[in-house]
Parts: sequence; C-alpha cells; structure tokens
Amino acid sequence: MRISSNRARAIFVARALVVSAISAASAQQQPLTVRDAIDTTRIFVEVQGNGFANHAEPASFSPDGHRYVVRLLQGDVSRDGDWLETIVGGADSLPAAKRVRTVSKLFTHGFEFQPHNRFLLNENINPISWLNDNEVAFRWEDSHQVAQVVVLNLNTGTLNYLSHSRTNVGFFDIGPHEQVLYAADDAARDETVHDEYGGTYVTAADANAITAGRMGAGNFLGDAYDRRFYIERKGAAKPVLLDARSRALGFRWGFKPLWSGNGQFVLLEAWAPSPPEEWKAFSSVKAGELFRTILHDAYSDPLSWYARNLSEFYVVDTFTGRSRPLWNAPAAAAAERIHGAWSIDGKAVVLGPTILPADSASHVQETLGVVVVNVATGQYVEVAVPEAEFNAIEAIEWPSKDMIRVTLKSSAMYFRQIDGSWKLDKTLTKQEPEARIQIKVKEDLNAPPVLYAKDRMTDDEEVILDPNPDLRRRFILGKVSRYECRDSKGHTYSGVLYLPPEFKKGTRYPLVIQISSAAAALSNPMFDLYGVGTGAGLGPGPSIYSAQLLANHGMIVVSMPRAGVAADPNEVRDNNHMLETVIADLDQAGYIDKSKVGLAGISRPGWLVAQALVHSDFPFAAAIVSDAFDSGYVTQTLFPAASTLENGGPPFGANFATWLERSPDFNADRIRTPLRLEDESEPGGMILVPWELFERMRALHLPVEYYLIPNLDRGSHILQNPNQLVAVKQGAVDWFDFWLNGHIDPDPRKADQYRRWEKLRSERDAAVNVPRPAELHWNATPIRP
Repeated sequence: MRISSNRARAIFVARALVVSAISAASAQQQPLTVRDAIDTTRIFVEVQGNGFANHAEPASFSPDGHRYVVRLLQGDVSRDGDWLETIVGGADSLPAAKRVRTVSKLFTHGFEFQPHNRFLLNENINPISWLNDNEVAFRWEDSHQVAQVVVLNLNTGTLNYLSHSRTNVGFFDIGPHEQVLYAADDAARDETVHDEYGGTYVTAADANAITAGRMGAGNFLGDAYDRRFYIERKGAAKPVLLDARSRALGFRWGFKPLWSGNGQFVLLEAWAPSPPEEWKAFSSVKAGELFRTILHDAYSDPLSWYARNLSEFYVVDTFTGRSRPLWNAPAAAAAERIHGAWSIDGKAVVLGPTILPADSASHVQETLGVVVVNVATGQYVEVAVPEAEFNAIEAIEWPSKDMIRVTLKSSAMYFRQIDGSWKLDKTLTKQEPEARIQIKVKEDLNAPPVLYAKDRMTDDEEVILDPNPDLRRRFILGKVSRYECRDSKGHTYSGVLYLPPEFKKGTRYPLVIQISSAAAALSNPMFDLYGVGTGAGLGPGPSIYSAQLLANHGMIVVSMPRAGVAADPNEVRDNNHMLETVIADLDQAGYIDKSKVGLAGISRPGWLVAQALVHSDFPFAAAIVSDAFDSGYVTQTLFPAASTLENGGPPFGANFATWLERSPDFNADRIRTPLRLEDESEPGGMILVPWELFERMRALHLPVEYYLIPNLDRGSHILQNPNQLVAVKQGAVDWFDFWLNGHIDPDPRKADQYRRWEKLRSERDAAVNVPRPAELHWNATPIRP
C-alpha cells in the first residue's frame, strides 16, 4: 500500500518531534552527583511482628486497623542533616488510603556520638511501636542530643518524651500501663587503681579504654555496646534499674518482651554472662553453627563478640528490678523468631519455638519446641505444634484460660488444654482473613520506589506517594540488572550489575566489585543508588558504596554478597574464588578490562577485601577498606581476641604459624594494589586498627593512604550525617576514577589530593615490577625435643 506524500510528510514531522522531545529530555538530564544522591528520599521499611525473621512492610497499621503510618528519610546536604517525616493515612478504603498528611517532620544532623551508637535513622533499629490507635512511639534525640523514647500523637503532631535517660536509649518496649522498658548505654566509668605513691595500675581490658584515659576499666565492646535495662513510669522520681543485662550486641529486641496483664512482671531475653556447666552439652541442638560458636566463646572468652550474644529468658519484677532465669536453657539460638504470651492468671507463659532445657549435664533435649512454662517452677508442657510449622509462626496468643492461638503466615491453629496436655482443636483451625487495604512499595532495579495502596477485594490500586518524582527525569542513571555467574563446578554466584549510562557492547570498561554483607536485593529486587542491598539505597545511604555514582564515571559495578561463612577456615578462599569467578565471567562476556578491576568493602567485607589483596592471585588495580577490623597482631594486642577465630586460635605456640600465613599484615609485601584505608566510626584505640597494615605498606613503599572522616568523634559504623557521607562517597568515586580511568578532577580544592595520589602512582609503578613473594607455609618446630 502506498502512502500519500502529505501523510508521509506528517509521519516524518511526527517522528522528528518525538526524536526532538527525546533529545531535549536527554539534554535536560545531568550526571548524578554524590550530593544529589544523598538529597533523595527513601521509604522506611517497618519490621512487622516480633524480630527480624518476620516480614517487613512500608506501613505500620494501628491496633484497630483503621489507619496506617509511613516514615520517609531524606538527606539535606545544604543543612548538613536529615529529615524524618511521618505521614498517616486511612486504611478502610482506597480513597481513605490516598488521603495522606504529614504529622511530623523532624530534623537531625545524623551524628551518632560514638562510642554510644544511637542509630536513629535505621528503620530496623528504630521501629515504631503503637501505644494506642492514635499514638506511636519511637526513639528521637532530646535537647542534649541524647536518644530517648518519644510519643507522637497522630492527630495533633505533638511529640512528648517517655524516657529521660542520661545516656542513649538503644531499644525499648511499652507495657500495658504505658511504662517504658528500655536499654540505655552504660555511662563510661573509670575504676583506676592508684597506690599510696600516686602511681597507677593498668587493668583496662583493651586499648580503647586506655586511649580514653581510663586505665582501670572498659573495653571496646563494652564501651560501644553494653547496656543496662530500666523501667520508667509516668510520675516516678527515677527509673527502676533491672539487674538483668542486655544482650550486649543487640540493637533491638530479638525476642519482644512479654508483659503480664497487670504489668508487674515482664519476661525478657537478656545476656547470660555466666552460663552453667551443663549448657556445654547444648552444642548439639538444632541451632546451627553460629550458636555453637556463641556457646564455645561463652566459656572460653566470656567478653568476646560472640559470647556476648548468648542469652536466656529472665522473669523481672518491674517494681523492684530483680530478675531470675525462667528455666535452665539458653535462648540465643532461636531468639529472632521466638514468640509468646502470658496466661490470663499470670502464672505461666507460652513460648516457641525455643530450645528446651537440659534435664542434666548428660541429657539434653535436641529439639526446639513450643511450650507452656510455669513461671514459678520452670516446669513446662509442650504444645503440639508441628515442627514443620515452626518457621511459619508469626504470633502466639493466650486469649482464654484453656485456649492458645498460634498464628501462621496464612492460617491460625487453636490448642486446648485437655488432661494437662495442650492439643490441637481441629474444629477451630481456620484461614486468617487479610486486611482489605494493603500498603505496598512498587519498585524494581531501575524504577525508584513509589508508595501505593491496593484493595484486596477488587484488586484496584492507587498511587499514594512518589517520594522522588523527578529522579529519573533529572539524572542520568546506568541500567541495573540481576547478575549471575557460575564456576567450573556449577556453583552459582548472584549479585546486582550496574552498567554505565553510555554502555556499548564491544567496549571494555573498568570494573568495581562492591562486597556487601546483605543479599536482600537478590530475593526482593529494589532500587538502590549505592549497591548496598539492604534497603538503604536512597538518601543518606551508608559508607563508601556508590554504585550509580561510579557508573556515571564510566565504570561497571557489581555488588556481590560475601561468599563463605564468617570465621570458617575456608571463608577467605571461598570469597576469593567468587571474586575471580565474577571477573572471569565478565571478561569472557567482553564487558570489562581485566587490568582495571577495583574492590570495595566496609566492616567484614572490608576485611575480605584486604584478604583478597594478599591471598588472591588476581592483580587488582585499586581497593578501599573501610571501618574494618583486620586480623593482625597489633589489632589482637589492642583488642584481645579480635582476630582469634579468623586466625584459627590465639597467637601463641604452634598456632602463631597460622597467623603468619593468614594475616594480611604479615603478608603486606605481597600487596601491589593501591589501597585506601578508612576509619568512619571510632576515635581512640580503633584508629590504630589499620595502623599495622598501613605502616608496613608505607615502610615497603607500597601505595597506601589512611583517611579519617570529618568529625570522627561523632562518626558511626552506619554513617547518616550528610557531610561525612559526601566525604567518604566522593572519596571513593575520586579514588576509583583516578586509578581505573586515569581521571583527575580539575576542582582546585582537590589539588593536594591528586599530588598525593601521583606519588602513590609512582610507588605503584615501581612495585608492579617487583615479583610478589610466594605465600609461605610456616612450621613451628621445637628447638629442643
């Protein structure tokens, strides 16, 4: 069929207009900068139910189900702070859900005031708690910048303080009469011992206390994480101090406290600092390798990281603060998924699934169970919940004297007490109705999150809020996709791949591999500017991770969860194998230039980056290690037991050979990669943690620098202050752009930075011409038999 000349002309004009519009839109876009990224907004994800094991949603619903709350976090670089906004909407219909209003907008500079972390801007660590249908509680800072428990009235927007702690409140729970149970930081104490001459005996546990001038008390873990429990009542002169101690490394409740109906008693999970001898036999329970490590350290090194996670259940008198163990069993193995309730008469609690007690040192129950426990005696009776349903439990309630209700993901089971036993009543077991209105987030790897409501009865949907309406329109972003590769044995590694906006097949680009601790984005694809993988991919996202920013500088980025099991002897080998597999796969696909591969990691992934520079044969072109313990001798000296697990035991006797083989610090002469070390969270002794590797590389004239973030005394392991974030993210972008692309930012304020890096480049050029020493196998041979 022929097209008339007029119609052809019209089609040509229409196409020209479309092309012109696309070109105009493209011309309006600009590269995403660090400041632009931090100024975006993310939707808080509210953890529902009891502990991390339960599902997370963007909204939290009132007890009566008629309204919902959503929180938003936005960075504000110009004011060097962050905004936490709370919005509320109705939950009875789609029109009601769309009628949202802001009830509160709070500002903070986002400093954490180390060593007592507050983590106010992390939804997993600062969830909301409903007091009633009109009020929610969460943590916020007071006029002295101390984290307290506050109550927000959703009708008036007023904010009132429930707690008045002298130190930061870490996590809390509200009792039946609005009494607040909270864990607050221990105030730094000095127990220095002097003699009659004025001399001092040093008894501090590690260098962190000494560098703070406290010669007689304290250590890094204790200063940073030790907390005491308090209960505050309205009108009371002072809070009640509990004699139970918090699980020292818990930032929020693993097991949500259970209050008796009259509020006199509360059952909580707390630290078990002196486990009885018979608990050693629990190492065979169905609790996993991590619990066995926790239990082992509780006896061998009671103040270590893992030992501080051993816990048990305590019955606490809320008026006196006195506590006693519920029974003879640890709770830590299943603490993040235990549920429970008090009986109506206050004489028993139902718990599960939890470890069952040891009858004796030689007889240990090797199962988990749901049980009714007599609070006075510790005796228990099992509830006949099938073991196959344990992981599906979302709540346990005791609605009447002889009935227990166990709520699963999509159904409920009812148990009745018959002749002293709790048995399933099949006549009452039923499917649970779902709330009509559902609040969800729509997003994918390339589409920023949008909040919407869905009517489950009609399947109709309505957009509630787009927190970043112009993000895709204003900024140039690279394409993001799920990434998978396989090794020669068929093992699959999965991550998230970021391509440069101008990506062209056939062109080979530099590659940066970000090793992350979280793999959440793999099961729930989410929009993430940074490649963090934890939901903090917009706004003030933590630390050095900067995926889209690096992509805007012509680099491919792949964010990979760390491989291997923490503290396993094969952890480093497994992780290096993953890195080498990823590089080989992308090279074979023609995507990358193998001579330009960088590595980045914070915390445990940062330790793995350092290990890769030493123990992998691949020649990485640049690396950043931020806020990470290393496994060197200096770190062990400063912080006892810091590297014992990683190096197979303490650095004495024959085992010291393992330290010589494994530690990057003892193998610094094998590093040829320009390395940037960073400290983000701790002045004092922690500044010295990277010193061993830094000084050895410097002495060997190997390319290394050590960077301390601005306002380090107010830093954090989860950075939220915009100025600090600009410093570390821009530093990461500049570092990789220099080493992988050869680019120098013309900003005159950075002239000194590039002069330093040019000197490091000369050291790198000299070092790469020197063969790497071979890895050595050390033997500890006695001098005398």
